[in-house]
Amino acid sequence: MSPSIFSTRPSTGHWLRLVRLPSPLVSSPSWARIADLTEFLPLESMLAFELRLWPGRGSLFPGAVDLSCRLLPSRLPDFNPPTIDLPPTLAEPPPVKVRELWLAFDSPTSPSYRPSVYARLSKKFPFREQLPKLLQLLGAGPSLASEGLIGVLDQIANAGGHVAFLGSMHARPANPLRLEIFGIRGSDLQELLRQLETPGGAQLVEAEEELLDGIEKTHLAIDWTPEGVGERIGVELSYEHIPGREPGWERLFDRLEARGLCTAEQREVALGWTGSERLEGYEPFTHLARAVSHVKLVLDPRRPAAAKLYLLVTPWPEGAGLAASSR
Repeated sequence: MSPSIFSTRPSTGHWLRLVRLPSPLVSSPSWARIADLTEFLPLESMLAFELRLWPGRGSLFPGAVDLSCRLLPSRLPDFNPPTIDLPPTLAEPPPVKVRELWLAFDSPTSPSYRPSVYARLSKKFPFREQLPKLLQLLGAGPSLASEGLIGVLDQIANAGGHVAFLGSMHARPANPLRLEIFGIRGSDLQELLRQLETPGGAQLVEAEEELLDGIEKTHLAIDWTPEGVGERIGVELSYEHIPGREPGWERLFDRLEARGLCTAEQREVALGWTGSERLEGYEPFTHLARAVSHVKLVLDPRRPAAAKLYLLVTPWPEGAGLAASSR
């Protein structure tokens, strides 16, 4: 990496050397790209590593790891890294109030650092009044702010859910919007998918009933394009407490392994990830904390089910606690 003004400032790259992911799960080129990228991310950033759990499925990117980074809106005026292609609206004062922003980098597929941008929203975010400004912040096309999308948001609210994250997926073809929906479980989840006319979505979720049984936190991810709701859906699975304190994690990975959706080695990495290392010289942060965020089931009527694992790492002050999930 060429020297820059950012290389002399504390960054996530300064503590990334303390993070170890087994080489069978992470390719050297993918990790090198992440190491390069983190030299430009603020020191206090929470990072999420996305690992594809696709054993025996001929993954296009074996050992690939995608990276997400949490940014607080208050940091945006100081955040202008030269190697990251951000929407120009992020350099301006936010036109709407959001809880936090996440940058998501598809490391194996993107030739440049052009991230997708997600906003974390309050439960009562006023979509009807603020949706155009929110899309402006995310760098999404204004044509996506259609009555069709408003109708989908109304259906989600009427089902008892809320869109906790809305993302503009710049690194994906057609730049869809990603809606991450919290607050809906069980049969209500299937009913919502039927109402949204997601192709085969309700049947796909019903087929995974055994994997979903007993899960404390179940979230739904869908994509929106001008043509409507996409075929591919994600179901995020997590627990309130960390592995070791919550036996449900072991049951979940036992089921994933039995289904052929992960390997025994991947299971062990997930269950053993939680922990911390001492940090020196990064006040007020005293520890580097690791936690499992969630597992995502990727369901698509055009291909077999797959799973992804999301691992968190962040600098943490003395005495603070880190929840099992970022969700």
